[in-house]
Parts: sequence; structure tokens; C-alpha cells
Amino acid sequence: MSVSQSPHKKTFDRDLSWIEFNARVLAESRDESNPLLERLKFTGIVSSNFDEFFMVRMASLEVFGEETAPVRDKAYALIHEQDRYFSETLLPALEAKGIHRVPPEGLSEKQADFAKSFFRRELFPVLTPIGLAAEKPAPALLNLSLYFVACLVDSQEPSVKHYAVVEMPKNFPRMISLPAEKGHSFLLLEDIVGMFAKDLFKGYEITARGLMRLTRAAEVAIDEDTDEDFAKVMAEAPHQPNHAPRNRRGPGNRRVFKNEAGDSRNTDLPDDFLAGSQRHLPARVSIGLRRIKKTGLDAETCPRF
Repeated sequence: MSVSQSPHKKTFDRDLSWIEFNARVLAESRDESNPLLERLKFTGIVSSNFDEFFMVRMASLEVFGEETAPVRDKAYALIHEQDRYFSETLLPALEAKGIHRVPPEGLSEKQADFAKSFFRRELFPVLTPIGLAAEKPAPALLNLSLYFVACLVDSQEPSVKHYAVVEMPKNFPRMISLPAEKGHSFLLLEDIVGMFAKDLFKGYEITARGLMRLTRAAEVAIDEDTDEDFAKVMAEAPHQPNHAPRNRRGPGNRRVFKNEAGDSRNTDLPDDFLAGSQRHLPARVSIGLRRIKKTGLDAETCPRF
């Protein structure tokens, strides 16, 4: 019997069944008969589907006061599974085919010069640090935006911690191609920001850093009695006129965090800022490889890996 089927019912729970559907999508990513980049895109589809799910369906359940713990637990279990598969299987397979994510410490001198020039010419002018203070309301962070988070210490007041966030600009691709003698090497946008973050916070020492992403509830109403095609409603809701993709107003129903060590449980941020948060970030899954088609590396232009 499927785990989404109650022993007392002959029907399947709609939400748990939807999560199982995404498990089948992830299974397509595991199918080695598919081209490697197609398998990569299937993991991206799962991530996109969960964004819509938390914006629309989870928000609806919370509005109507329904129990969400079983759904959340199952959703996050699949997200963790996706994360492990991506990091342990897909990334090594990509690297074997010459597609490399280069960490900042692994940059060659030429690549480091490129990253420095890119930051100063392209990124620095459009980055806006936002300070966080306990005595002030939390800033209205944008839906589905990725933020660099920093814990700062002023040399004049070393015992006082300050916090700030910087939104990763969406007019840049997440993957920044690097000069390389062979293969395709790239650096993540947030890695470049992290490399030169001290230029954003002059006079402060960065004592801790991480990433944060917020999923806000979509401002839509779902009529469960009349909305027959639930999958269609889920797909269309985030694009309806009364839902802004960069929504500032809807309540946050999923906050995901990752500190510089990759540990989502030891995030150095104010307690009130983390209140009610899910502190898991499938960072490796969401690093932007869904944009890989823009690099010319889609399945149509590459051999079947």
C-alpha cells in the first residue's frame, strides 16, 4: 500500500500523492538511459514544482487550518533525497563530462582575475546591502530571491553583532562561465559575491556568512470543490494577475538557510529572524543548473552523455 493512502480510506491524499508524482519525476533523473543534461533538468523540474507547491498548496492548507506536518515531512524527505542524489551522483557525472563548478579556492589566476573584474564592473554597482536590526521590523524580502547573509562585527565595537542581507540580482545568470582551456567551467553568482563581500561592508569584519531563500504564499484562492484540474491550478496560480512573482506581501511559509560550512542547523542569525523557519536549503540542487540551456549545453547541442 502506498504511504499516501490511509488504511481507513480507499482514496489517496491529494497532497501526498502529488509529492509521490514528483518522486516519479526524480526517478526519471535517475534513469541512466536519459541524456545526462535531461536528467539534470528533471531535478530542476522537481525544484520548480516544490516552489509552486509551497506557494500555492501549502499556503492554502495553512489558511484553512489543516494539518500540514505529514505533508511537510514527506516534502522535505524528498527534497533531501534530491539533494543527496544531485551531490553524490549528478555532480560527479557532470564533472566527468567536463562541466565543472569551480569553488573560489580552486580558481586559476586567470579565472580569479576574471571574477574580480566581473564583480567590480557588473555586480558591485547593482548590489544593495540591507541591514537587519532587532529594534526594527524585518525587511520585506522578495519571494524566491536568493540572499547572501552576513554576520558583521565593527572593529570599534567587537562585542556587538550586526546582520545584513544582499539580494542576488536576477538580471544575471546564476552560473557565470569562466575561461578554461577545456570543458566548461563556471562559478556561482553567490560565490563571486562572497569572494568580495568585504567590499560591500567596509569597516566591518564578516564573522559568518550563508545563503537564504524565502518562499511566500501566493495571493490566490483555490476552490477545492470546483477546481477539478488541481495540477493545472498549481501550475497557473503563480502566474495569475493577482500573484506577483516577487511578492513582498504574502506570508513566508518556507525559509531555507545554508551557512558557509553547508550546515543548515547552525545558522548565526537572530532568533526572531529565524522564527517559524525551515532551516534546510537544498543548495546544491538549486544552484541554477536549470539555466544550463542558456550556456549552449542543452541536450539538443550536446552528445548523449
